[in-house]
Amino acid sequence: MSVKKKALSAALWSVTGNGFSQIFNFVVFILLAKLLEVEEFGLVSFSLIIIEFGSVFLSVGINQNLIQRHDWDDSFASTAFWLMLGVSFFSTCFLIFIVAPIIHFYYSALGATLVAVLSVIPFLNGLKLTQTAQLQREFENKRLTIIESLSIVVGGILSIILATAEYGAWALVIGRVVQSLTSTVAIWTISDFKPSFMFRIKYMKEIKEFGIPLLNISLLTFFAGKSVNLIIGTVLGPIAFALFNVAMRPFLAIQALTMQQLNKISLAALSRVETDKAAHTYYRVVALTAFVVLPIYMGFGAISESFVEGLLGSKWQDSIQLMYLLPFSAPAFVFYWYLPTILISRGFTKSALRINIIVCVTNIVFSSIAVYWGVNATIFAFILAAYVTVPIRFRIVNSHISLSLWKTLLAVFPFVAASIFMFFCVLWVDRTDIFVVKIRWLELFPLVIVGGISYIAPLVLFFRKSFLNVVNELIGIKNPARKVTNNE
Repeated sequence: MSVKKKALSAALWSVTGNGFSQIFNFVVFILLAKLLEVEEFGLVSFSLIIIEFGSVFLSVGINQNLIQRHDWDDSFASTAFWLMLGVSFFSTCFLIFIVAPIIHFYYSALGATLVAVLSVIPFLNGLKLTQTAQLQREFENKRLTIIESLSIVVGGILSIILATAEYGAWALVIGRVVQSLTSTVAIWTISDFKPSFMFRIKYMKEIKEFGIPLLNISLLTFFAGKSVNLIIGTVLGPIAFALFNVAMRPFLAIQALTMQQLNKISLAALSRVETDKAAHTYYRVVALTAFVVLPIYMGFGAISESFVEGLLGSKWQDSIQLMYLLPFSAPAFVFYWYLPTILISRGFTKSALRINIIVCVTNIVFSSIAVYWGVNATIFAFILAAYVTVPIRFRIVNSHISLSLWKTLLAVFPFVAASIFMFFCVLWVDRTDIFVVKIRWLELFPLVIVGGISYIAPLVLFFRKSFLNVVNELIGIKNPARKVTNNE
């Protein structure tokens, strides 16, 4: 098999594995949210955010360095392994001996214990990074996907069983630890690379130069994405954090299944077009994303009451208002989601880093000001920050590539308008109880049908040209030989 076919097969397996993981994790999330108490769920979720921060320090680019090197070198790989083992061990110790006592003193004794137990996860993940890099280098994504998927299934089923047996917060903690342990053991088993007892100082300069910029980006990305979570959990406590986490989780799953996958495709597309055509390609990608993503975001927000009452239970009622608010951040996401991608595709990584810095600072400032007025105010501030930074992000991009904010708005406006119309149609239908269904979650099915009709109808009636353009794009992706014209 050629390198091109191997790379394509590897990419398809990665996308498939990610899709399965997101769907399975979402099902587990619904079941655990139903089985666990709100405070328990919030404590574990907040603890996992802390563990995720500890794991960021593993993102020093060593695995990327191993993958992109021209030849595999066992001495370099062994040095990388022992370095990552040291970093992961330090991360685990930092969480146990510094972070956990702080949480115990200022926050919660149970939360500190949960963090101390979960802190083994960065160490377990550090053990497998070098072996994972070797497998990815050899395009063994199929085997990696199977291992990660099975690990998620094992951990998720164990969590559900323990939650049913009333283990409380420990059900989720034990499940996560077992998931990481299963993955690490399996990857070690299938990998041909076994580290030798050598550590070459001569490789440190290369590792440092390659890895430190990636670590900085990872830290900024973490705080840009998780700053609101950390502020709500720290200031408002585990119950407020649980409500916020439950409200956010469906939208994060949608984002992972749609925008993150489209981002991988767009990076390849934007990297291969001429600079003078990059802007036109950007508008097409943004329009296609808006067509696919916005109705899913808005639609889920509109059915949130039926979703919560039918699947999660009445204890999560306070999350419904948050779910009504969150979809209105989606248009801003669509506007700027690909801006770092287009910069990276042209090699302007420092400007992409500047965007991450601005996002991180803005989210922290806006959320810190609003958090004392409650979760709703914090969500509103988060959405406001997203829109406030849009012109700033475009200005940074325009220092390298001529990209019009106005043309981007025109490209997505039809789908924003149709999605908002759909949101209020579905919300009205849900509130008026037109469908007489005694089982609440069964109402989701007719509501989805109403959403589809109320989204497509205004596109066909008022924005036919834009609608046919994105249909043409979708058909072109599936079958390059087939095109749709505006007269069809």
